Amino acid sequence: MAQRGHSERVTFTGSSGDALAGVVDLPDLPDLPDREPAAYALLAHCFTGGKDYQATRRVSRALTARGLAVLRFDFTGLGDSEGDFADTTFSLVSPISGWRRTTSASGTARRRC
Repeated sequence: MAQRGHSERVTFTGSSGDALAGVVDLPDLPDLPDREPAAYALLAHCFTGGKDYQATRRVSRALTARGLAVLRFDFTGLGDSEGDFADTTFSLVSPISGWRRTTSASGTARRRC
């Protein structure tokens, strides 16, 4: 039986300096443990949704089943992320930049957005 993919909880800094909470869902790669995912996806939830909403998890599962790694996160002031929702800019550049800085500095993950 193939080993199932797994998820990693992550935290990274958004443009306002607040800690944003995320989850990286990784695909099943049972035959090649050192193999990289086919691609990386950033899953931004709906206006007042969140990384843990059922619809968000379903989309992520569908993508990981096709070999993609997925970062799903809570925008500022929603879910497990810090800050005030009223300060949200809805710019995807900021979360991506924070995520890339976090993974580059930690050296524990080789994630590309």
